[in-house]
Amino acid sequence: AAGGWVARCLLFGSKGSSAMAEQVVVGAQADDEEFVYIGGDQVVPDDVVRVRIDKSVKIIPREAFQGRRHLIYVEFHDGIERIEERAFAG
Repeated sequence: AAGGWVARCLLFGSKGSSAMAEQVVVGAQADDEEFVYIGGDQVVPDDVVRVRIDKSVKIIPREAFQGRRHLIYVEFHDGIERIEERAFAG
């Protein structure tokens, strides 16, 4: 998209529902106010709102984002092989 970037993301609703979407963000940079998740022993902030999964991540482990109640936007990439159970629970 001209002047922006395209993201494949998971949007979380207020009732815990989710939907995959392709979103064009015009005039934004990919790293605006986003936490970049690189996996491993990385600590995800409790108040995180937007996450971009780094291209090096192949598996999102169990409970990686559990309890991150402010999380409303996650940008994935095509190389993710597995999202483990409860990775985004409550």
